[in-house]
Amino acid sequence: MTINIGLIRWPDDKTLSVRLYLSFLIEVTELLNINFYEDNNPIKITKKYLGRLITNEDRKLALSYWWQCIDDKNIRNFKDRSSLMSRLAICFLSINEENIDEVSEYLSWFIEVLGFLSFNLSEVITFMGEYFEFKSNVDENV
Repeated sequence: MTINIGLIRWPDDKTLSVRLYLSFLIEVTELLNINFYEDNNPIKITKKYLGRLITNEDRKLALSYWWQCIDDKNIRNFKDRSSLMSRLAICFLSINEENIDEVSEYLSWFIEVLGFLSFNLSEVITFMGEYFEFKSNVDENV
């Protein structure tokens, strides 16, 4: 099977789609041993959100912090590890029920940032193929 982000079968329920996306990001960061050491740790925040311990408003506050990190350094910098980690944090914190229709773009960007950080993308793609359910090419929703 060819892995195509556009063919991922997302749940119809927006909340479930957000949870599926965020859970995937958590699992990938664990697979790749990615850690954040800042106060606004997006992995910890996301785990708390998934556990219903914090709200989306709490996530938005952390998102502002990470955008500020990028604004302070240079928004177009795709080589500095610190800036790229800020972008990775934004991948965790920017998706919500309001913009879930763009989830494929968010997931694509997450994988692209991992590539800029020089992680093994073939490992991520293989895991993605195991994690998600995909539409077949003959599905009418393609």
